Amino acid sequence: MVPVLPPRWEDVFSDPSLPIAVDIGSGSGRFAMLLAKRNAGSCNYLGLEIRHQLVVRANNWAAELNLSNVCFIYANATVSFGSIMSTYPGPLKLVTILCPDPHFKSRHHKRRIVQMQLVEKIIDSLAPGGKVFLQSDVKEVAEDMRRQFEVKVDAYFLNDLEVNPSSYDKDGWLLDNCLGVRSEREIHAIAEGGQMYRSLYMKAS
Repeated sequence: MVPVLPPRWEDVFSDPSLPIAVDIGSGSGRFAMLLAKRNAGSCNYLGLEIRHQLVVRANNWAAELNLSNVCFIYANATVSFGSIMSTYPGPLKLVTILCPDPHFKSRHHKRRIVQMQLVEKIIDSLAPGGKVFLQSDVKEVAEDMRRQFEVKVDAYFLNDLEVNPSSYDKDGWLLDNCLGVRSEREIHAIAEGGQMYRSLYMKAS
């Protein structure tokens, strides 16, 4: 529960002045690496993951692929997001939280990634116009994440539903993945006939 210190950004990215996107709960890291490869030279990608062995493996894969715009840090995002992002020299343009651990039992809900403490740190760090993309194949979890961010909509965020209503279903879920890259969980869930529940928010100027 002790905040992780930020890295020396010049040691992990070839150009730390670029905008950065943060994937919270990055898992294997494949999603962030696909985006990093697609957007080399225009954006850096940071994965935050609480499972140390996955962080080590993802950083090894990124090195093998010669990706100099992606890095993974072993951290509890709820505790460390603010401290990690506090020294990054470029703008934070995107935060993604994709299919986090549902922690179904009520007594474990406090372990879910999206808590108000994290929402507030994201607000503090996100550049004006920066986006937050939330996604889960578990409706209860998606509703919980959406509820946490909706509290801050009027003061800090614009809900994309209000800007692009035709992109949403009747229950207010974004129909398509707006990033053009699917996470492993999304691919598996859709292949199994499941549904993805998505929300998108933009920080007000």
